[in-house]
Amino acid sequence: MPSDDEAAPKEASIRAAFEPPRTPELCPLAGFFAHRGATEVAGISLVHMAGQESVAAGDLITFTAWILNATAEALTDVTLHLHSFTNEHGDQLGYRTEPPASEMIGRTLGPRQALKYHFSYVATERDVEEPGLLISALKANLVTPRQGRLFSECDALVSVAVSGAQPLTFQHS
Repeated sequence: MPSDDEAAPKEASIRAAFEPPRTPELCPLAGFFAHRGATEVAGISLVHMAGQESVAAGDLITFTAWILNATAEALTDVTLHLHSFTNEHGDQLGYRTEPPASEMIGRTLGPRQALKYHFSYVATERDVEEPGLLISALKANLVTPRQGRLFSECDALVSVAVSGAQPLTFQHS
């Protein structure tokens, strides 16, 4: 008789590989769709998360994104777009490090494979002037043999720690 781990679908076993455990709000798993309002395509996901839940000025934040393919098909023209990166003031921020464009555009992703991307940022005094969030937003698109071009969006959220104040906490709804 198989254990619970062995009975889990491949997609769940891919998700379980991410450490440390995060609440769903801090480690969102976004699906891929042919267009807004369409049904989610099973087995293909975009994950985007921050390495810590909150930061203070001067802290290095590491963001990691994965495009996961738990299907039996190869995906082509896999592209990750940096949509926006903002603080509570609405300032457009720039990553300290990010993958080269050649790693983010036109990739191929084989069956049961994943692409992994790293970004980093150092929180500034301006970022922590008031309680709020740093929001790193990514978009991705790719082509499947059966469904054609698919799209996804996913945000990573980091609470900013203001001197003398508690960082924001997230509650699952």
